[in-house]
Amino acid sequence: FTDVDEAIRKLKGARKPVLLLDMGDNVGGGSPGDGTILLEALEQSDYRSFVCIYDPGSVEQLQHAKPDSVMEISIGAKTDRLHGQTLIRTVTLVKSGDGKFSESAPRHGGQVHYDQGQTAIVRTETDNTIMLTSKRMVPFSLQQLLSFEVYPEHFDVVIAKGVQAPIAAYEEHCPTIIRVNTPGVTTADMTKLNFTNRRKPLFPFDDL
Repeated sequence: FTDVDEAIRKLKGARKPVLLLDMGDNVGGGSPGDGTILLEALEQSDYRSFVCIYDPGSVEQLQHAKPDSVMEISIGAKTDRLHGQTLIRTVTLVKSGDGKFSESAPRHGGQVHYDQGQTAIVRTETDNTIMLTSKRMVPFSLQQLLSFEVYPEHFDVVIAKGVQAPIAAYEEHCPTIIRVNTPGVTTADMTKLNFTNRRKPLFPFDDL
């Protein structure tokens, strides 16, 4: 299990861009997709990052703004308290759109047409780029980024909220891939979750 601090340390010397797989907030596994833990950690570094976050409230705040507008918004972690904290940030609106895109290459699940709802792309004061969507979207297709003229090569780090599914789409562009055991409902380490109703003993929680 690679925790968040270790993942950030591994960025030094790694071939860029690095794909960080946010295992605890794996949208395809049923997570909310609004985790902020990796984003907040990267804000304390000098790395330029990209992340997609499900946040219809923030998208609504930005819906009437024009590109290059600057405003303060609250980002992510609005579903529960398992995936970080809501971040209050001053951002610049880069671009917005209807969030529809298509994939022509073979990808996980074979899906061709996607709709992540109204979408806004913003840049923070620490030069991190955030794609805010009004529908949850699994990171199966790189067209999610390319259709908005967002290119992985422009960043040091790209965060994808998945474990296996993003690989086919991202590995061609990200020479380094790190799976990060972030907290959340789909965390790789089940011992980090609180269970109020389970039999005892039960592996891996108890010594058998």
